[in-house]
Amino acid sequence: MNPKKIISSLIFAFLTVSILPTTNVVENVQAEKIYNEKNTILDLSKSKSVDAKLDDVIVSVAPIKTTDNGLTTFDFTISDKKSEAVLSHIDWLITIKDPNNQKVFQSSTIHSHVGKNSFSYGFEKEGKHTLSVQVASLGPKMLGMDVPGPAQTRVVISGDPMNGWQKDPNKFFGAKNVIFNLDVPANDTVKFAENNNGLNLDSKTIDNSSILEGRNKEKTKVNVELLTNPQKVVAGQPTTVILNVKTENGTAITHPDILTKLSKEKTVLYQSAEQGNPEIAINGALHGHTGHIALDYTFPKAGMYTINTKVNSIPVSNVMFGSINPKYTIIVEEPIADTQEKIGQIGDSSTSNVVSIIGQQSPFYNPDKIQIKKGSSLKFFNNDAIPHTVTSTLDKLGSPIPSVSDSFDTGLLEFNESSKIKFDKEGNFNYFCTIHPFMQGKITVTT
Repeated sequence: MNPKKIISSLIFAFLTVSILPTTNVVENVQAEKIYNEKNTILDLSKSKSVDAKLDDVIVSVAPIKTTDNGLTTFDFTISDKKSEAVLSHIDWLITIKDPNNQKVFQSSTIHSHVGKNSFSYGFEKEGKHTLSVQVASLGPKMLGMDVPGPAQTRVVISGDPMNGWQKDPNKFFGAKNVIFNLDVPANDTVKFAENNNGLNLDSKTIDNSSILEGRNKEKTKVNVELLTNPQKVVAGQPTTVILNVKTENGTAITHPDILTKLSKEKTVLYQSAEQGNPEIAINGALHGHTGHIALDYTFPKAGMYTINTKVNSIPVSNVMFGSINPKYTIIVEEPIADTQEKIGQIGDSSTSNVVSIIGQQSPFYNPDKIQIKKGSSLKFFNNDAIPHTVTSTLDKLGSPIPSVSDSFDTGLLEFNESSKIKFDKEGNFNYFCTIHPFMQGKITVTT
């Protein structure tokens, strides 16, 4: 099927596409029940597609150097091994580490509606990098609510995920991960177009909260707020860039798709794929299940950076606003010795009975398995920019679609929020995040 033949009238964010997997399948070795890893070689100099087989799904990636300034585009697809059909509604997490094994980029959820996810990235350094790709399926529940059938992960054997979804079987596999080894040549690194105009701006004078009218009939007003953690952004030091999408009165807008372009002067450093359809980002977009998205990024140089975005509501959003295009400015300062501001706080670090929620990458929690005494309390602290829950389940660790039990539930924890739970009974208690069910942990209570 030609991916250009898209049905424009969407129900539950479905479109039509079919992409056949390519060759060079690399067998997978299972590391954990729900978290599989295999190192594969991705040669940027050849722009050759590589497939990684993760049990019964295949993740394909082809790197394409697209610009003279060193920007590299990565085109991903995910498909079912048996049928070779693409998988709908997949959450991706992308992490890039430099030759010093330092994390220089990590996305929060990137959502692909029809099995395709593309983005472009500018490598600052030559040499060996790693590109970690996590894929996760979407099950029948999120935050305790039913997920509509067409919005669940399915094998698109019908070729028409909008009208044929009832013929497409579900594919709930939890989360899987593959690590690609990259050797970045010097001529594929980003080339900065230096321009010193405006670098004397004071970051305190910049307002990064935009209230804009949506492009819908009602002209719904939407507030998209940009925050950074730490607040002071320093070149060469990790920074989390956070976008919160809300109504004018502060209510979180669920399930926005956000296309993003990060630039320094005229040099593009990160860019989402083209939207591909006027109603939905069919090529993958940063996605906020609870209205929050985040990027971990190490800004390579001091100066002024801009972030251009296109924010879309989709048919499952709680507020429909069409789209808006907020633009933001970030001032990055030169590093000064011994002045690095710490990112996040783990809270109550003096006690051992604290579990930090570290995010969507394994092991998800620190610690992810803990033993405590009967009558003790555990404090769960969200150290991630994205909201999570800690919710009990009777299902075994590794279940791709764990069900909620009534033992305990923290509710939704925003960044830097915490919840304390007392355990009065002995036993083993498994838990998970109801937004990201592959995030699982275990508590053992003893006498």
